[in-house]
Amino acid sequence: MADTGRKTVVLWAGLAWLATLGLAWVWGASGRFEAERGARDAEHRWHLAEARGDMLEARVSILVSNFGDAQAALDRARQQLGHARERYEALRQPEAAAAVGRLVLLVDAAQEQASGLDRAAGDTIAEALKGLGELRAGPTGSERPWPF
Repeated sequence: MADTGRKTVVLWAGLAWLATLGLAWVWGASGRFEAERGARDAEHRWHLAEARGDMLEARVSILVSNFGDAQAALDRARQQLGHARERYEALRQPEAAAAVGRLVLLVDAAQEQASGLDRAAGDTIAEALKGLGELRAGPTGSERPWPF
């Protein structure tokens, strides 16, 4: 009979160990999903920030009559906006994806103006930057995904 009591204790100890292991896994996994979402959000903000930086660089290049550098910066901005649009589409936010699409059209127009050595490209870039700022503000105008 002492052997049966020992088996019962070992069985309960094993079950307690498995339950503890399961709870530890659930506890660890719960934070992982939050961290992954935070990393994806940070990457999204980075794409928008890079697009903004590239547009500002293009605008400065146009001011100093360096239209070749402006075109290269606008091309990089278009790529970053493409990544942002893909993210909005993945999040099923068609309004934001459409807004980024309009920004891409403005960047394309500015690049075409820059290829014709037209300083009006700076004004088109300014319009795109304004649209990016509105997109960044969010639907209520109170959200600020990055500090600038």
